[in-house]
Amino acid sequence: MRKGQAAIELLMILAFAFLLLTPFIWQAVQTSQVETNLIQARKVVNDLASAAEYVYAQGTGSVARVRAKIPPGVIWNESYIGKPSWANQSIEPREIQLRVEAGAGYNDVWKSVNPPLLGEWPEKQGLYVFTVRLNEDGYVIITPYADISLSPHEHFENIKAGDNVTFPFWITNYMDITVYDVNITTAGEIASWISLSNSSVDIAADERVALNATITTSNTTESGLHYGQIIVTWGNCPMLRLSARSEVQILLC
Repeated sequence: MRKGQAAIELLMILAFAFLLLTPFIWQAVQTSQVETNLIQARKVVNDLASAAEYVYAQGTGSVARVRAKIPPGVIWNESYIGKPSWANQSIEPREIQLRVEAGAGYNDVWKSVNPPLLGEWPEKQGLYVFTVRLNEDGYVIITPYADISLSPHEHFENIKAGDNVTFPFWITNYMDITVYDVNITTAGEIASWISLSNSSVDIAADERVALNATITTSNTTESGLHYGQIIVTWGNCPMLRLSARSEVQILLC
């Protein structure tokens, strides 16, 4: 009887001790999560800043891609690429910032860079691949896009009427899973002039697939600048249909 009573008393003491420790355990878990979020935020900001400096040094038209995980707890309306919307016009847009929740407050993770910036955050946590490129006006453009890319983003050909030309393009899967039924189609004014080496492919995780497109013109085609698009759509789930586009231009002479 005494042993049973002693066991019950021990359980009561342990339960009481656990209740006393629960707030401290919860606080430790919360602190650990905040630190993890800040580490991820610092990596995103630093990687994008490094990519911005790189393309700026390489010159107009240079492009870099940054694969980054946006952590939870970001305060999106107070995060920015370039400068905040409320900043004075005289302030140059040369900062990358994420504001991250930290308990009852927040922490600003930011980095200043040499080139002027234009860009946007995706406004949702998760894994993204960012395009970082230098435009003709000297601005580094930073934009998030889906985890499959089509390159080049623009392609130009100068050919004679009645001739044809074949050029390569690439589809890259940055995700950690194989993507099935990636469909490639054409659109625009010269859609009927473009034939593709493949109309559908499967792309393994972290794989890049090279394809070809051939533009064929007739002898009666009028000279001038003509436009079209190569469009890539995919989605393992029928409810998810995403796309990437590449502008195709030809000058007939």
